[in-house]
Amino acid sequence: MALSDADVARARKHLGYTAARPVGSYAFGFPVLTEPQFLFEQSMKTLVPANEPDVVRMLDVLDQILCRQEAVAMDGAPAEKAEGITPNLNEPDWIEKEYVRFGKRLAEMLGCPVCPWATRFQESESGGMTGNIRVR
Repeated sequence: MALSDADVARARKHLGYTAARPVGSYAFGFPVLTEPQFLFEQSMKTLVPANEPDVVRMLDVLDQILCRQEAVAMDGAPAEKAEGITPNLNEPDWIEKEYVRFGKRLAEMLGCPVCPWATRFQESESGGMTGNIRVR
């Protein structure tokens, strides 16, 4: 069972890589990917077949977390209290942390980095690109 193109696209999305073909530079007339994306693409091509079901399962988990995140965003901000029920106002942040955590797990499974330019990974402890570093 080889991963489908749709599964590779899902992995690309969850790890923060661009859906477009990135062109950082050209070598011998061919576009060259950035190093992190190159590592991701190579990981997808060299995935051990026995591990493919685990990757698909992790993609399913990430899809579910993303669906929950979108549902919370569509529901809008809840009231602080209603009829004795106190909603969890930290739920959106918690869901985002879970999404980032499972994204890192997928990257570990694939042996590649998360996209260092994806904003969801920048504020985490993933080592993503957080902006320019001031040099004196």
